[in-house]
Amino acid sequence: MMKNIILETNTLTKSIPTSDKMLTILTGIDLAVHAGESIAITGTSGSGKSTLLGLLAALDTPTSGSIKLFGTEVGTLSEDQRAQLRLGKIGFVFQSFHLLDNLTALENVMLPLELQSNDASVRERATKALQRVGLGERLNHFPTQLSGGEQQRVAIARAFVIEPQLLFADEPTGNLDRATGHEVEELLFSLVHDQGTALVMVTHDEGLAARCQAHYHLDGVLVRQGGSV
Repeated sequence: MMKNIILETNTLTKSIPTSDKMLTILTGIDLAVHAGESIAITGTSGSGKSTLLGLLAALDTPTSGSIKLFGTEVGTLSEDQRAQLRLGKIGFVFQSFHLLDNLTALENVMLPLELQSNDASVRERATKALQRVGLGERLNHFPTQLSGGEQQRVAIARAFVIEPQLLFADEPTGNLDRATGHEVEELLFSLVHDQGTALVMVTHDEGLAARCQAHYHLDGVLVRQGGSV
């Protein structure tokens, strides 16, 4: 049985002004993401993948069309309201890790928990999250003291520590060598499976995309591999 839809777009369009005209980046995007479903979006550089991810995550608003996130129409919300909608429900993993250099691995993972509450369990939960990604001995290391693979593991622990319903991943293995990227890939899909998290991932890696339940190609318009969305 198909699970509930937690993210849905309808004829989504995004245009930006240039010096002499409006540049349309995305046109007529229709997409539905069900709870626990994994979706990959591939496309060439400049095809609009990161723009689409920002819209789906309610970090940006469309020029036209609609986005429903957890049943709420995003276009009617203020920036603060969109942030509140994401809080505790959405995790992010980026190609460039986006860790805070002045915080330890433990403090980076604690951060999203502290945005929700600051009770006594925050440190314990963050510690367990880092132990789960194999960094139990790196709790007090700063990002600059960690390898790229270790930094991405911290980022994954930070994303999953809140037990998100939905995870957005933007080229999660893009800055890693092949062997390290494979380890991070295995970890990511293991946590997605174990926690029942829905995954929307942008990637250039066709092998990574093939592991997802659905695979779409984006070049301004979104096409499901094997047919149109």
